[in-house]
Amino acid sequence: MEDKLPGLSSLPLAPLIIPMGAGDNFNFGAYGTHWKINGSQTGGRFAIVHHPLTPHMLAAPLHRHHREDEYSYVLAGTLVRCSETQS
Repeated sequence: MEDKLPGLSSLPLAPLIIPMGAGDNFNFGAYGTHWKINGSQTGGRFAIVHHPLTPHMLAAPLHRHHREDEYSYVLAGTLVRCSETQS
């Protein structure tokens, strides 16, 4: 399927199937990073990054993104979020 969104992108609109284990893996010490879809595959508009976390682990220090949104999906267990306003 080669349909395109007019004026938005020259990327084809087609499903992207990502086999288990596919993508680039990086180890940043406390947690791993597994890039499933990177910006070059989506014209810089979207990325999916898998961070496997162990129980009671701090995923990332408090931070902000000024040019992108970040969403977290928990597939098993519970994720606790700390914020600047949390006491």
